Amino acid sequence: MGYLGRMDHIQAPSGIHGLQLAFLAGFAAMLWLLNQARRSFWLFSLLVLPGTFCHELCHWILGHLLGGRPTHFSILPKREGRGWVLGSVGLANLRWYNAFFIGLAPLLLLPLAYGLLLWRLGGTPASAGRKRA
Repeated sequence: MGYLGRMDHIQAPSGIHGLQLAFLAGFAAMLWLLNQARRSFWLFSLLVLPGTFCHELCHWILGHLLGGRPTHFSILPKREGRGWVLGSVGLANLRWYNAFFIGLAPLLLLPLAYGLLLWRLGGTPASAGRKRA
């Protein structure tokens, strides 16, 4: 087993085990890196590319399901006015009855992110409130 495999016996006073502590430390390091990368737009764009892809994919999928007729899909950053656009989805049939749901489509990723976080911390949504023995 690797180095992290031997950390499982370590437990912080709050009840967090070694592997969980290592994951949280890595997560904190990633957040710090993203904050530092904001100084370089292209580095930041590269780091957030997977999230941008998932975000735009949600718009595209719901656009198809709700009759929005997506016309283009882009995850290449481009300059627009005084700012930047990381990605976009063009829709040909955006109406009052589908615009709201297509616009909020990326919120469907929140349960997935929550489940991934719990999985990496060694829990499930049902066991989140229970104390480990």
